[in-house]
Amino acid sequence: MRLNYIKLPQLGTSVVLLAASGKRIELHIKPVEEGLYSLIALGGISNEQPHKVKSQGPYHRSQQALGAANAIINALTSRGYCISETVAQWQIPAQRQLRKIRDKRRQHAVNYTFEPV
Repeated sequence: MRLNYIKLPQLGTSVVLLAASGKRIELHIKPVEEGLYSLIALGGISNEQPHKVKSQGPYHRSQQALGAANAIINALTSRGYCISETVAQWQIPAQRQLRKIRDKRRQHAVNYTFEPV
């Protein structure tokens, strides 16, 4: 089996994939907290709000998040999507999803904090 690696942009930037049908997918790799990264995928029709928002992670290394993004990009390009040079238009919904991830991690940490008796 041959793996095809696509050169991904640096962390903090986004990848935009477009289909001929007008569908758009954006992949954002965002730092959740020190040393943790999340992959956020948004999908929908260009020039509209995203219909789907999914996240993966947190990953303990940025290379893991980049590897997951690479696998998704390869799968989508084999299904007819093309990598676009257009600017990501769903930065705010991606940031909103990142805030939800961070809040969930904080809530989880609070629930497991023990006080001395």
